[in-house]
Order: sequence, then C-alpha cells, then structure tokens
Amino acid sequence: MQKKDSVFNRICLSAAFIFLLLGGADLYAANTFTDPKGRFNMDLPAGWKLQPQTDEKTYVFKETADSIIMEYFDGALSREELFQKGVATVGFSMPTAAVQGDIMDKKINGNPARWGIYRDTLLVGKTKVVLYGLLGSISLKKGGLYYLVIVNEQTLKAKQKMFEETFQSIRDPEGTLTRTVDEGKAVPASPALQTAAGEPLKFNKRNVSMVFPAGWVEIDKSGQFEPEFLGFFESRTVPGTTLFIYAYTGFTAGYTNLRIRGLKTIAQMYPRGQEDLKKTKTVKTNKGNSVKVELWRGYLMSGDTVIAKQSPLGILKSEKGGWLMLIGVVPDASGPWFEEEFIKIINTIE
Repeated sequence: MQKKDSVFNRICLSAAFIFLLLGGADLYAANTFTDPKGRFNMDLPAGWKLQPQTDEKTYVFKETADSIIMEYFDGALSREELFQKGVATVGFSMPTAAVQGDIMDKKINGNPARWGIYRDTLLVGKTKVVLYGLLGSISLKKGGLYYLVIVNEQTLKAKQKMFEETFQSIRDPEGTLTRTVDEGKAVPASPALQTAAGEPLKFNKRNVSMVFPAGWVEIDKSGQFEPEFLGFFESRTVPGTTLFIYAYTGFTAGYTNLRIRGLKTIAQMYPRGQEDLKKTKTVKTNKGNSVKVELWRGYLMSGDTVIAKQSPLGILKSEKGGWLMLIGVVPDASGPWFEEEFIKIINTIE
C-alpha cells in the first residue's frame, strides 16, 4: 500500500507549486549542489536546499515559498524527450496551459538543452490566478533531466532571471560553466498542452482487453504495486489525468469488497475530504457486461491552498473470470470531459 501511496504523491507532486506566496526579490549568490550519485552539478542561489527525497531521481529545492523541481532519467534521452516529460508534469498543476512565446533549443555548458514558458489561468473560488511554468530540459552524458518552476506573475517578474541562470548552471560532474548558446526555435514548436494526436491505444493483459481513445499512453509501473495491479495510464489530451486498473480473483474479489478498496484508495488520495458527485449507476460494456460506476470529488493541499480533483470509480465482473476495478484522477475543471472518456473506455472492456 505504501508503494501505491508514493505513486499518488508523485502524481500530485507538481501541484505543490500552486499559489505560492511571493518571496523576497533579491537574487542571491550561488552555491554549488553536487548530486549524491555524481550525475550532475548545478549552482543554487544562496539559502536554497534540497528537500527530503521520495526517490533518488526526484529533486525539490526550496527557499521560503518558491520551489524548483527536477526529475532525472538514466540513459540516452534527447532534450526533446526530456522536455515532453516535463510538459506532462506541467499539466498536473496547469491543465490548460499554453506556450508563451517560443520554445528555444540551446547549448548549455556543452549539452543540448531546451527552454520554454507556459501560462495558465486557474479559478480559485471566484478569483482568477495566473500561473507561469518555467520549463527546461538538458541531455547530459549519462542521462538527463527536466527542470520546472511554477510561479505567479509577481514572482516571475522578480525572479525569472534567477531561475533561468540556475537552469543554465546544470552541467556534467566534470563539466565547467560556459556561455549559453541559443540554437533557434524548437521544430516543431510545442503546442498548447491540451493538444494530442495519434491512434487509439489497445491494451491486452491477463485476459483483459480494452481500447483507449487517442491521446492516452500506458506507463510502465511494473513492480511498483500489489500483484492485483494491471495497468497505469496517462492522458496527453488533458495532462494531469490518470487511470489505474486492478484485476482481482478469489476471496478478495466481489463488488462489495472492491468498492471498499476503491473508497479507501480515494480517501488516501484526498486527505482533505471527499464528496460523492453522482450516485452509483450501471453502465453496459459493448459485450453487455454490467459496470457499476460512481463519481467522487476529493480535496488535497497544494501549498497553503485546498484544491479539488475528481475520481471516477468503476467495478465489473470480467466475462473471462475475475473482477476489475478502475480508478481515475482528473483536474476538477476537466471532470465532465473525463466522465465521458471513462465511459468510452469502459464500453470497450472484454
């Protein structure tokens, strides 16, 4: 159960940036951070410190209210691949973000890099809050990372240069600081985060098959969940949207037991409370099997602010034996879209 909780924490990690208070506007002298695994160095402003890590590849640096998040990946990944991983993380906190200006390719300390800024407007109660995501990626000799800061407009004006210079200090352990070189606009330029294309995703595992609409991808989470875990999926159409699927057999199966499991999972995801938006209804798959579906809204903390997400829950008995449980997560504003998407996926289950 702890492993599953950590995954949900990772999904919501970027949401911790939202609604940060404006800190001091001074640009402080740098101090060098050396990755404990020896994968990279970077210069942080004075006073910035690495926070306790959930794993050895995720980094959060803080000073007062502001934060920098980075995720490192082993292997030969291009700046384009690393940047897209960062784009997905932007979408967790800024689900309708769009690019501001151009996405630029750069050479930073001799390494291929990419830089861009995203903007989104969130509604908090009746107040509109404008957020900016400063996103960079850099491909290093033994791997690479993306670098992300999400701030409000005041902080952007006061500290944009500091955040950009911090990103431009990232280098290989044996590398030295050199002049950053602009290599021109990225081709193609990144579109709004909502844009997604491609073919429908066909999933088939353990005698269970289903089809996801275009824009969904499967993320390999092998070994990170209990044995009943079947698959984890992300939407590239509305970033921040995920779907977990579990398959149960034996005495742990059955509608009542799975509903209890599902509601406990939703309670863990939303420690600030939950409310049922729609009572349980029965949906038929294309094969005529019955699926019990209900919709919940949950609340969690993001910085000093409570934010809302929605989670559909679906349970059915598979025609090939056993039981399935599906649990989704979506930003509250995109709840109606995901409700329709959830039903489309359920309809295809065989």
